[in-house]
Amino acid sequence: MQPQDTNIVTMFGGNNQFVIPRFQRDYSWEAMNQANRSQIPTLWEDILCSYNSSFKHFTGSIITMTHPATNVGVTCFIVIDGQQRLITTAILLRAFRDFLEGDYETIINSVLKNQVRNIFGNLKIIVSDKDREAYEKIMGGGEFSRSFLQSSNIGKCYLFFKSKLQEVLDNPEDYGNIDLKKLFDTVASKLQVVAINVDEDDPSAIFESVNSKRAELTMLDLLRNYVLMKFSSKSQDDDDDEQKKFYDRHWFPFEKSFKTDVNLNHDVLEDFIRHYLMMSGTRVPSRATYVTTKERINDLISEEKGKWQSEDSEFDEAPVIIKFVDDMTRVAKYYRHIIDHEKFSSNSIKPPNLKKINRSLSNLNKINSKSHSCFVLNLFDSFDRGEMGEDDFVKSIRMVESYVIRRSMVPSGLNANVVDVMFLDLCKNKTFDSESLYAELNRDSGNRIWPNDVTIRDIFREERIYDNNKRLCNLILKSIQHKYNEKEQIMDSEISIEHILPKKPTRAWLEYLGVDEKTCKTYEDLLGNLTLTGYNSELSNKTYEEKKGTYMQSNFTMTRKIANDYNVWGIEQIKERTEKLIEEIIDIWPREKSRF
Repeated sequence: MQPQDTNIVTMFGGNNQFVIPRFQRDYSWEAMNQANRSQIPTLWEDILCSYNSSFKHFTGSIITMTHPATNVGVTCFIVIDGQQRLITTAILLRAFRDFLEGDYETIINSVLKNQVRNIFGNLKIIVSDKDREAYEKIMGGGEFSRSFLQSSNIGKCYLFFKSKLQEVLDNPEDYGNIDLKKLFDTVASKLQVVAINVDEDDPSAIFESVNSKRAELTMLDLLRNYVLMKFSSKSQDDDDDEQKKFYDRHWFPFEKSFKTDVNLNHDVLEDFIRHYLMMSGTRVPSRATYVTTKERINDLISEEKGKWQSEDSEFDEAPVIIKFVDDMTRVAKYYRHIIDHEKFSSNSIKPPNLKKINRSLSNLNKINSKSHSCFVLNLFDSFDRGEMGEDDFVKSIRMVESYVIRRSMVPSGLNANVVDVMFLDLCKNKTFDSESLYAELNRDSGNRIWPNDVTIRDIFREERIYDNNKRLCNLILKSIQHKYNEKEQIMDSEISIEHILPKKPTRAWLEYLGVDEKTCKTYEDLLGNLTLTGYNSELSNKTYEEKKGTYMQSNFTMTRKIANDYNVWGIEQIKERTEKLIEEIIDIWPREKSRF
């Protein structure tokens, strides 16, 4: 084997050519996957992170062997492992070609195609049969329909990168005024791989061996190993062993604080480390957490070394690492409170403010947004250090809640990148006090807008919220119910959303309303036609008169109010109640400064 650290783009240099053998799987990286973190968006985030950073991003290994078809002019390799990275990088470079001209276009063409043709052609990468049509058409340029691109993962990858590069051009402020040429230079110089060329006769046997023995290390495994190796170790059982002392007194307590029952919650801990790093205002993609943590530790060591005056002894890195880990342990208690305040409570915040804060944090968790986490960590930290008062702290938390949830109400939803960048800017500028925070959130700059009351009213008069955003719909109804009566407990497992006018109205309902089914569809998912109940299956398609009796006995004030306020139910009543509930939304998540 001949391992070599190199840039993935450098591998395309000269007249190299990479052939994907038929035993390899087809191109499978995804641009969108609801269940898991998709590889292509993760790579894009890594590139954005590398743009403003000095570190190089390690993307993995590429294992090859020399192809028998190698001849004069072209060096041909069989790709045994790493084909997904190679193809994705080539498609990204092809997307750049749509936006860059002159020397840059020439450079891109030279890394995508060889000047010399061989039996496979002149493309740098020869993909498998199934992917070939899409890949060759995209690399060749010309016109191709969106439906053609959507029909393969290769095409979807190209569409993803092209749309992201267009976003960078169209919304410069949201991306920190990134220059596309410099972004290309980032890709060309900072995406690192270990290239290994093996001397074997049977590439499929090597492929099987590589993949059968692979056991991926987590980010936490890598970080634990990195910090422990900074301490000398003589014996596992020696209480004076420096590594053992560090582990027992500092690292183990840090990990232990994230244990649920007896198991360590790796995902939550790794999320915390990422958000801890971002408290400084630096963007950290999830896959770059380990590299960024190493860089942060090394920066701290360099900073302390610069202050070292003694010539009689060597600089000791251990205290710097201990201080870093201990600080993570200190801040971790805030993060545990943010993500699960019912399990982890704070002794430093007094009722009733603790109740308000916990409700705000719970609401933010329910819409599954994490963009605010690094900023909220800073608020907890500033409050605990005595740098902001309790009232100011509560106001700032509630402003974050209102901003994030109001944005989630806009049909286009939360643009994660816009919100990420905004909260990172707030962290960087230390905009923590409520006065400064309100002024910044209220700027209505570009896509960072904080939707006002008029916008909220316009949205919910037409928004089919049940169909379009069930998570938000749940949150709104439960929050309104809580406003009506805080003492009535809501057990999520026992309740469901009830359509007063059923989603599938019977003939009796249509005759009662005097409208057709199409008209019903327009109004059935509006907020005013929805409530909470524990008897959804029992109520089903019953008439309003029958439902009204059950509503009167409901455990929920919201549902009892319907029976008390309305003797009949129809289109006008849906419109009227929608207006009332909109005002409740505006009251629960205000934007007016005096309401915080």
